Amino acid sequence: MSGWPSIQSTSTTLLSSDTTSQYLVAILDGGSGGVPHYSTDYGVTWTAATGVPSVSNAVFNVSTSASGQYVLLAYIVGVNGTGTLYTSSDYGATYAALSTLPSASSFTQAAQNSDGTIQIVGSNDQGFVNGYLFVSADSGATWPSYSLSLSPVI
Repeated sequence: MSGWPSIQSTSTTLLSSDTTSQYLVAILDGGSGGVPHYSTDYGVTWTAATGVPSVSNAVFNVSTSASGQYVLLAYIVGVNGTGTLYTSSDYGATYAALSTLPSASSFTQAAQNSDGTIQIVGSNDQGFVNGYLFVSADSGATWPSYSLSLSPVI
């Protein structure tokens, strides 16, 4: 694969694609510093995305719409750390941080429907049992939240 950075160690690998696998978004944490890369030619060539900071030792989640045009990228740094949700509308080439969500949330999951109009992100809150589910029905313009309180199973 051309265009992919030299990777010395890989601790996390995430891959998301459109329904044809022409448009791909991949994140390798470790040697690449967690910077997303994208491909528009079925993975033959890869280019580093812009607009997302290089974050090592982060847990990412990535979701791509069926066409590949819309990408949600969630990450959290460290255990119970803070996270940020980024969106792309150009097949993963450039990202912008969403400012309509609480910045202290630990976004750990991301999903969307086939055309990117309904987007869902999950956030844990101070541990493993409580959290929030944010759902946007307008392509990410607004994000009502739903509190989740789960009892631990012992």
